[in-house]
Amino acid sequence: MNSLVKAIQNGISLNSLEPFQEIALEVGMTESEVIAGIKELKENNTIKRFGPVLHNRQIGYIQNAMTTLKVPVEKIEEVGQRISSFDFVTLCYERDAIRGVWDFNLYFMIHGKERTLVEQQIRIVLDAIGNDVSDFRILFSSQCFKQKGANY
Repeated sequence: MNSLVKAIQNGISLNSLEPFQEIALEVGMTESEVIAGIKELKENNTIKRFGPVLHNRQIGYIQNAMTTLKVPVEKIEEVGQRISSFDFVTLCYERDAIRGVWDFNLYFMIHGKERTLVEQQIRIVLDAIGNDVSDFRILFSSQCFKQKGANY
């Protein structure tokens, strides 16, 4: 399986009519074994997802905002699940707060083409989670230095 993970971690060819066949030749498997192997890697959580990595700025999504939240620890799971239920939220994750320095412990990201729409979507999320958040910050991106998929 390690050779399959290595073969797919940098993406598959979008210019090929048979990209899984190309991978199969590379790793010494059949095409159906490659497809089954990818499915197995997902099912056993070796990989979280198999899909495209979009370079959002190149396709016009230039208004990107990370919203940081201060949420009671006992509410993190519940609030995180509610935030994640919105289709327009692209990331949602927990980080340990640094008491007195950076007290925010839950983060979510929205990518958009128009700043006003992203701000409206953030407001929708904040309204949905209501009193479970005692403070928040909205951080709009100003420049992208690196964007890529995971390496295993």
